[in-house]
Amino acid sequence: MPEFKKSDLVYPHLFQWNRIEPDSPDKHLDGYLVSLEEGYEVVYFINKFINSHTSNGQPMSIASGQHVEKLLLKLRGDKTLSHMRARAKVVQWVIANWNTV
Repeated sequence: MPEFKKSDLVYPHLFQWNRIEPDSPDKHLDGYLVSLEEGYEVVYFINKFINSHTSNGQPMSIASGQHVEKLLLKLRGDKTLSHMRARAKVVQWVIANWNTV
């Protein structure tokens, strides 16, 4: 399974790389909410997603992770959806919108 890293991001400059309060360095990343602004959470989300889903029956790749990144940026930029932070809802949205970018 591929490991998606910060260096694999297409747009790393669009994310914050310092933890935003009240996050702490030992905060568990599998929490209920996901921050689409914080780079370390986005990379973690992408890793979890590409390693637990397939694309047309095939394992996902780093390129798939970059596709997820673009979808997350689309979600973050949509003023009507930018409030969506629940991890399960974000996963559902990415799946439902896979072919939109």
